[in-house]
Amino acid sequence: MAGTLYHGRLFEKDEYTGNDGASHYEVIPVDGGTDVISISNWRAIVDYCSQAGITEECWPSFNDAFDIPLETVKQKCAVLREKLRQLEGLASKEEVPHPLEKVIHYLNKGEQIFFAEE
Repeated sequence: MAGTLYHGRLFEKDEYTGNDGASHYEVIPVDGGTDVISISNWRAIVDYCSQAGITEECWPSFNDAFDIPLETVKQKCAVLREKLRQLEGLASKEEVPHPLEKVIHYLNKGEQIFFAEE
């Protein structure tokens, strides 16, 4: 099964009325995009980083891409960016799970990220 890694300078809300009659929104990346990543690869990233002290709570992960708490994403990305900078240089490139390189790249560019299972 796959999920989506959203990344962008910021995220905008695309609001709509759901089948339940309530207001909802989808998140749209600004100056960014999306990458499809398997859920198992995402878990490998989180597990790998947890061994280095970056707990699962640091990661902006959600069950889907709707009604995402964008302030929480912003806060978690700030913490995650700093923790990943501390991790850089501690591991060889061969040890780092491939999608983690993308996450580090996006965060180092000043972007925000979140992962949504699909």
